[in-house]
Amino acid sequence: MSLIILFTIFGNYYIQQISGWASPISISVILGLLFFIGIKMVIWIIKIYKFRTQLKLKALIPFIIYSITFLLIFISPNWLYADNYLSEIKYRGCYEGTINTGTIYFRESREFEYRHVGIFGFTKFVKGNWTKNGDTIIIKYENKTPKFVGDRLLMTETEFRYISNDTIDKKRTKFYRGYCKGLN
Repeated sequence: MSLIILFTIFGNYYIQQISGWASPISISVILGLLFFIGIKMVIWIIKIYKFRTQLKLKALIPFIIYSITFLLIFISPNWLYADNYLSEIKYRGCYEGTINTGTIYFRESREFEYRHVGIFGFTKFVKGNWTKNGDTIIIKYENKTPKFVGDRLLMTETEFRYISNDTIDKKRTKFYRGYCKGLN
């Protein structure tokens, strides 16, 4: 169980790429298993207290494994995420709508990622490559170009703006630069 949780957390970056309901399902699995392990830990604490005079190290191994799992997840989980082992993010942007959030990442390796999380955690993940020409970022997608982002963005000090036919479309989506602020 502990390994399933750790591998699922590590692989969440890849699970998000499946798009659709894969990410909310994996999060539900992780939370369910953590709840189950929490119950098992309470049972082990009661057993340890009841049989404290007769305990041997071998009997404590499950409790130790569960405790280490909780510590790895809740104290310092950064090493668990596959994102941390990819190329550094050079520019990042966020869009926060009423019931959705979109993030864009421009990596040092010239890889582009767009993650869109909608209602109930429904996820869309798109990848591609990017180049910069002055203040314009040009994106070449691996598959279909998402209308929400487009293939060209104007980069300013504070935001990324959608460019259509060499004009900035003020009615279209704009991403502010930096981390999401939790505004929605």
